[in-house]
Amino acid sequence: MPQTADTQTCPKCAQPRAPEALACPSCGVIYARFRAHPQLAHPVAPNVRSRRVPIAAARIEELLSFAARTVESGVPLASLASTGALATLPRAAAEKLDADLRAGVPLSQSLDELQALDSGSRALVRAGELHGGLPEALRAVAARLAHRQKVRVGLLLAVAYPALLVLGAAVVLPLPIAFREGMVAYLGRVVPLVLAMVAVAIVTLVVAPRLAPASPLRRGPRWLAQRVPVGRSAALHGALATFAGVLGACVNAGVPVRKAVVLAAEGAAPHPAFEGAPERLLEELDRGATLAEVLGVIRSMPTTFVAQVGTAEISGTLGSVLPALEDEHEKKARFLWMTFAAIVGASVFAGVLVVIAFQVVSGWIEVFKTQAQQIDKLTR
Repeated sequence: MPQTADTQTCPKCAQPRAPEALACPSCGVIYARFRAHPQLAHPVAPNVRSRRVPIAAARIEELLSFAARTVESGVPLASLASTGALATLPRAAAEKLDADLRAGVPLSQSLDELQALDSGSRALVRAGELHGGLPEALRAVAARLAHRQKVRVGLLLAVAYPALLVLGAAVVLPLPIAFREGMVAYLGRVVPLVLAMVAVAIVTLVVAPRLAPASPLRRGPRWLAQRVPVGRSAALHGALATFAGVLGACVNAGVPVRKAVVLAAEGAAPHPAFEGAPERLLEELDRGATLAEVLGVIRSMPTTFVAQVGTAEISGTLGSVLPALEDEHEKKARFLWMTFAAIVGASVFAGVLVVIAFQVVSGWIEVFKTQAQQIDKLTR
């Protein structure tokens, strides 16, 4: 049923509603178009494809920043397409978002169906939709995406020199083949290696950023990195930063602790330590445990993290302590990932030097061997 004119709160997010307002400034729903559905958790846009559409992270960042300004200016999200905010997105994604928003589908759900956000970012947006503060949530997610892009660029720069060194070695080391066997043999040895490296570069720089965060190609390198101590620590600190960030945003937005803990655990769930954590955390909360005691059941949770949360819980400063914990662990994760990239780069550099040394020594041994054979022939 449509909402009556005397309703004083938003029918979707329960935020205060101005009598003359046509749309909610928090969640963007148009009051006159809202229809409650008893069976569905969210409204569903009819005849809209939800297949995965590759969207670059930079485009998502621009979209969320623009959407935050749109909601703050009083324009409903349903009118986002008319503002030109969707013009930079792929056509299929723009059409789906436009149809979803016009039908009242939450932005978090639409982006989730497009697989455009990781679980932590999706949890932040959902918290803003449910309990107000949507513009702040959108800006926080946009800042997360921008920060990750900077870290990614730093990692790529850290491995760029070793990659160029490997490319140079692949081209230079086989040069003697060109003199002994001809250019055809040389190209046959070099071209496949160069093409393979170019393909890896294209996948890393062009293809991977447009894949879903949960895609195997994007999760594979992180999974491999977690097999190394430095990468394992970096991934854990990143998960803790996500957990603290989502939990802090939910607490500051007034989300009930039970819901906030679940959203935060889902956001950090890609890390093995948080797999299945929402169910365990709810069980502990139902037993009457404090938040600090609840966090203690998570595998690999640092005792210092739990202690700071416990102190903040007693003093009533969770809203300020959790963002500080997010910043602390994010810095640790960034430092460790850069250290990991430096170790990989140094290993590649050392490996190339070993190969070059081996090739040089082998070349000289071959020269001396040839000279010895010629001397033997002359002395006979």
